[in-house]
Amino acid sequence: MKKENLSRSIKYINSWIDFNFPYSRLPGLVVAIQQGDEIVLEKAWGFADVEHKIPMRPSNMFRIASHSKMFTTVSLLQLAEEGKVQLNKPVATYLPWLAKAGDSRYKRITIEQVLQHGAGVIRDGEDSDYWNLARPFPTKERLQKEFCNTGLILAPNKHFKYSNYGFSLLGLLIEGVAGVSFAEYIKTHILGPLHMKQSGDDISKEIDLKQFAVGYSREDSHGKRKPFKNVSTGAMASATGMYSTATDMCKFGRIFYENNKILTKKSLQLMLKPKWDTSDSKKKGALYGLGCAQVKIGDRYYIGHSGGFPGFATQTAVDVKEKITIVVLANSIDGEAGIIRAQIAKLLQLFEKQSYNNETKKRDRYEGRYESVWDVADIINTKDKLISNVPLHWGVSEKPVEYHSLAKDVFKIVNANSHDAVGEKAVFVQGKARKVEKLVYAGSTLKRTN
Repeated sequence: MKKENLSRSIKYINSWIDFNFPYSRLPGLVVAIQQGDEIVLEKAWGFADVEHKIPMRPSNMFRIASHSKMFTTVSLLQLAEEGKVQLNKPVATYLPWLAKAGDSRYKRITIEQVLQHGAGVIRDGEDSDYWNLARPFPTKERLQKEFCNTGLILAPNKHFKYSNYGFSLLGLLIEGVAGVSFAEYIKTHILGPLHMKQSGDDISKEIDLKQFAVGYSREDSHGKRKPFKNVSTGAMASATGMYSTATDMCKFGRIFYENNKILTKKSLQLMLKPKWDTSDSKKKGALYGLGCAQVKIGDRYYIGHSGGFPGFATQTAVDVKEKITIVVLANSIDGEAGIIRAQIAKLLQLFEKQSYNNETKKRDRYEGRYESVWDVADIINTKDKLISNVPLHWGVSEKPVEYHSLAKDVFKIVNANSHDAVGEKAVFVQGKARKVEKLVYAGSTLKRTN
């Protein structure tokens, strides 16, 4: 994306989040956007701790949950590059105790099948109330016992079946092969080389929990949220235990579009090669490879993952074409991070398609937010016309209303809904300082608010 286009998109995205955040009723939010190696937006909204009125900061840590699976995948690809594992070999080759499981099919499931969520492994065990914080997350001993006593849910390599237990199993495999803890392995081989200094595999006594945003429940029927305790994930760190910041996750996102020290191009291609279409439709809107998702937003696929943890909702999306990484971190379980991520991607695509010159920039004077008791309209200057976006509810208009110039400050409304004001006039009204202060849209006045 050209520098001018990116600058305009970031300015609008910042205003768009400013507008929507109070309506969202979220405790707090952090968004970071990076192009290449440059952070172009890094901002926090709301509170890291609502009870103590501690403002959110971009440096606050979040539990990123299932993003852990990408780090686990990179670890196994590294070990495969070193010849220490073969992805097409059964997991039981490296964890002999698994061959003793009551379900003999465990002897045959491969590392690759587990990485693809295609091994048929139970999702979270037969007692998953640790997600409700009703009991601790499983220890290694409990996890091993449950694998030996619980059969596969589906036949291997037949269906996509998301499994946190499967990736927990891979964490045990990494430790067995590498001879160090999962925490030590990713610190040495991933976090260190990428300079991700505010990230780790799981919380521990050595970590200052004050650096974390407090995680909150969804709102109850009285509009109240409950703060959650920040707990260890035990033997499930490789599936869901990791924490990070928005900036650190931007550093990780760069591995998908820049040469890096942690993974070869061949391994990266293997990681991204789609195995399953998880969109439940024929449109192939969501694909899954090895521990990594590709989601279609607008006209292209974005690489990344989502994460859900008690009190946290997180999302990443990497646009390889434009070398852009989007990170959205919310400190509530209903954080709308997926919606925000997708809409930011659409806004970036919208601005990417425009071209600006001296003549085009003359229309910049009309840009702004206009409001009445009925409407909110964000006027955006594009290549050859003005368009209107409705920002409410994290809105990005699929077919925005267009304003085609008729005369100075007078435009024709085009592409509007047939029940709306299509074909009528939109007039921008100047104030005493010759600054546009109002938009008269089909006879109705909207005042400029920014």
